[in-house]
Amino acid sequence: SAAFGATHSEGDRSAVAGTHPFSDVAPASFAYDDIADIHGLGITTGTSNSTYSPADTVDREQMAAFLARVYRLLTTE
Repeated sequence: SAAFGATHSEGDRSAVAGTHPFSDVAPASFAYDDIADIHGLGITTGTSNSTYSPADTVDREQMAAFLARVYRLLTTE
């Protein structure tokens, strides 16, 4: 989830400055900033160039991709 990724990568938010990448995430959403953060960090790519599909279920393949990206982020300097 967005909250998982942002919680585990909160240290450096300098990589995530800019506009929100997904048009389907409402600014009032509790995860608005977290979703922008994990996109900026390369953990998520969304479901298209401009959508995140926040109401969709995350399947095992997608979660594996998230975890692999977090692992690379944490183990690469």
